[in-house]
Parts: sequence; structure tokens; C-alpha cells
Amino acid sequence: WALTAYAIRPVVETPGLIGGFYLVEGVVLDAATVKGRTYLNFGADWREDFTVSIDKRAMKLFKKSGFDLLALKNKRIRVRGWLKKFNGPMIEASHPEQIEVLD
Repeated sequence: WALTAYAIRPVVETPGLIGGFYLVEGVVLDAATVKGRTYLNFGADWREDFTVSIDKRAMKLFKKSGFDLLALKNKRIRVRGWLKKFNGPMIEASHPEQIEVLD
């Protein structure tokens, strides 16, 4: 875990990291559910800034584990997953274990 590849990355670094598995940490500025998909946005412009996306099927796992995603607004979290580009850098969380609430 001491290798640079496993370093915790701040959300501002994510645009240059597309295509790998990362641990990303930051404050959720907004949390919303739109058409059955929940988004955790880390910047003012969801079309360019880092986002975590959770689809309807995964939401069932989060709810079953007692995880209230909308309550993460203004919380510092760490998320693990594959970073892809979709309206900016995004990690799609499919399991509650991918998100760690830090405060």
C-alpha cells in the first residue's frame, strides 16, 4: 500500500487519471437522485467535475446496508473504483464497501 499507485488522490487530480483504479477523497458538494440514479457531485459543474454515480440496482445494496447516500452532502468521503470519463471524471459505485465516510 506504500506504492504511489495506491495513494489517496484528491478530487482535483482526477481529470488526469482516467482509466485506472483509484482511491479518491473529497467533500460531496451535492447529492441527488435523478431518474433512479444517485449522483454525488464534488464540484460546482457536474459536467466537468468529479462525480460518483450509483445505479438503481446498486441502490438496493446501499439501502440494505443502511447507507443513506443523500445524507453525504457536505461530508468528506473516500471512494474506491475505476475512474472513467462521463461528463467529467466519474467512479460508478456498485457496492457500499466502495465508499468510506471520513467525517
